[in-house]
Amino acid sequence: MTRITSLAYAEWACAWFTQLAFWHISPPIRDRWVWLLLLPLMFGVVRWVLARSLNTSAGLNQILIIFLIFLALSAFNFEAAPLRRQDYWVLVCRPLAGMWLVAATVQLVHLEGQLRWPLAALTALALAGVGLGLFATQWDGKSAALDPIIQALPRLNHRAFLPDAQLSFNPNEIAGALALLCPLMLGLAYWRRGSLRVMWGLIGLGLLAALFLGQSRFALAGVGVSLGLCGLVLLRGTALRWAMLALGALLIVELLIIGAVPGRPSAADAPIVLAGRDVDSVARRLDMIERSGQMLRDHPLTGVGMSMYRTAIRQPAYQIPAFEAQNFTAPHAHNLWAQMAADLGLPGLVWYGLLHGWIAWMVWRVWRWDRRLACALGGAFLAYSVYGLGDAITLWDRLGFIWWALIAFIASVIQVQNSGYNTNGSESSSERSALSDVKIFTSHQTRPRAGVNCAADWLCAPRQRAVRSYHPND
Repeated sequence: MTRITSLAYAEWACAWFTQLAFWHISPPIRDRWVWLLLLPLMFGVVRWVLARSLNTSAGLNQILIIFLIFLALSAFNFEAAPLRRQDYWVLVCRPLAGMWLVAATVQLVHLEGQLRWPLAALTALALAGVGLGLFATQWDGKSAALDPIIQALPRLNHRAFLPDAQLSFNPNEIAGALALLCPLMLGLAYWRRGSLRVMWGLIGLGLLAALFLGQSRFALAGVGVSLGLCGLVLLRGTALRWAMLALGALLIVELLIIGAVPGRPSAADAPIVLAGRDVDSVARRLDMIERSGQMLRDHPLTGVGMSMYRTAIRQPAYQIPAFEAQNFTAPHAHNLWAQMAADLGLPGLVWYGLLHGWIAWMVWRVWRWDRRLACALGGAFLAYSVYGLGDAITLWDRLGFIWWALIAFIASVIQVQNSGYNTNGSESSSERSALSDVKIFTSHQTRPRAGVNCAADWLCAPRQRAVRSYHPND
């Protein structure tokens, strides 16, 4: 292993440790870890000494542009917005750490020539999501119809993990993370044949079970739409019919749950069904989104300030009477785009749109190369986007790093594609690309045997470099 590759491993590990450190609340714990934002600069200096370059991959250009725009935008917002927190770096540390994770992952994949480490990280995240989603979620009244199942589940003392972080797992919040990871795991199980297929499939089903027990409507809708569209694209014949029957059965069960669980009392203190509770919930979400629009109209260039929606909504100009009567403060706008408008104004919306455009472009690139993998990645982002219409894991949220981890993985796939590697162990004459004659899990000395189990190679092969091939479009 070369020194520059060892440096990439160290940087990737530090980037992941930083996500864990910034999980803590502020103040006071997260404030003590802000110095970790200096590590990318330190790694850049060492890389310059070793390789006379700040980065070793042209694939980092896009994330560097995203980072510089955000840095300028956030600095301007911090100075000009009507509301702001005390410390700029404490406020922006989570999104900056997420961008660093993307850069470090692409750097490592470029040097190693394999996707195994970002895949391993996402698999570990999904496995943790199953455990926390099933055993540590703070269930609420929406899940009352499933209470016999919930009571039979063991409970995980989640506060034993990072006790200073003051962990809690609201079912609606954790549903956003599960909505990202569930289609991804099920898509990966369909993408790669071999020993990992069963593991990814079981993890995906575990995430789906946790989502179903949590009863986040927007997360369930996102996953349902994502899996349905991916099934229509990839499946044919009997497989498609069985998949649609399974989704239809889940929809019927969900409708039965909605009609069977007592919800919030009406004005006359009479019990209403959960469907009435959902109507009330949607109405309140529309109120919160409308207040975001009002904040944008009042402060078009800055919004009310980064992560300041919770503070602004208590001001007389933006108060929601129903919330004030219950002494309830909305933590966010319950819509990703409305939240960005309230936090960063029109410039933030443009930046957020550019970021999503980059993601869509990467999914399209992967689609032209490997449709199964593109459906796994695109399905994850689609499910999260539908969830984001009525709920949100904001840019400043502790779970936001999962979104950045998925961006890191798809950017790594593009890096592999640009480098002339192939992620797929099988060749299809109907879907071959200019790069499909090269296998990612082979060394520079040998080609794979017929029927080689690429998933097993991913686990067992000791950092084998892939064959590089030159193509005129590279």
